[in-house]
Amino acid sequence: MSVGEGTTRAARLEPKDEEALDAFAAAARRLVRGASLDEALAVVTRAAAAATRADVAIARTLRPGGTELVARAVSAASATLAAELEGTSLEAAELEPGEAEYEPATEAPAPTAIRRAAARAGADVAYVLPVLVEGAPVASLELLRRGPGFGFREIALARLGAAHVELALRLARGTWNGEGDGRGRPVLELVGEALAAGADESETAE
Repeated sequence: MSVGEGTTRAARLEPKDEEALDAFAAAARRLVRGASLDEALAVVTRAAAAATRADVAIARTLRPGGTELVARAVSAASATLAAELEGTSLEAAELEPGEAEYEPATEAPAPTAIRRAAARAGADVAYVLPVLVEGAPVASLELLRRGPGFGFREIALARLGAAHVELALRLARGTWNGEGDGRGRPVLELVGEALAAGADESETAE
């Protein structure tokens, strides 16, 4: 994205943004009140789908001792579709090191599991956000929808969703606020980073 020289635009919350942030705030409350990992990820995927207007949102986590990310929570209008996608796996090595947008029906290389999920959902575009620990993927948030690609506001909100996935994992592993193995980060730091990224996108978008 680019901005004309000397041009800036202040971020403004729209009603739909406020609704999205309310959904993520509700998800965060569920997380810190002790929801199980599966319950927490279900809440996060619902919030992410609503916030980004995705038809499908998938949260995957790394299989213990394995190399695959397994779909543990799926938000979709169709319960049948959600059931079909839950438990599907994605090879972690196929993920890009950063965020990636795919049009699975084209020749653009997309991971096999994402192509298959998009085909089942009838989606035209997929936006994938990996969750990394020490540079290695431990989870992902995938957003699928029919129609055009995701806009800058939706991507900013998607990043907030990915931060909630990381938060859920760290709470489940006891690494919140430096507890457990000492590598955890404070909740406010995790969510603050996503909010800051969203603000930057809003200020510099075309």
